[in-house]
Amino acid sequence: MRFAREVMPDDYDIIARYFDRSGAYAQFKHFLERRDKRQSWHDFEARATSEAILEWCQVNDIGFIAEPTQGKD
Repeated sequence: MRFAREVMPDDYDIIARYFDRSGAYAQFKHFLERRDKRQSWHDFEARATSEAILEWCQVNDIGFIAEPTQGKD
């Protein structure tokens, strides 16, 4: 729902209703296709996953070394 709030605020209520029913994720993905926002979702999901992993590592006192970004020295 954070994605809906940040990226598609005008469609927030529509997206929220999808998640009240079974098959929500498939309907959500279809909706993203219709709105040409699927890549935005994938980018958001990747960032959110990385942030969650880093936070989990910090909470559990686990060191984390990021791989260098390709093309940067």
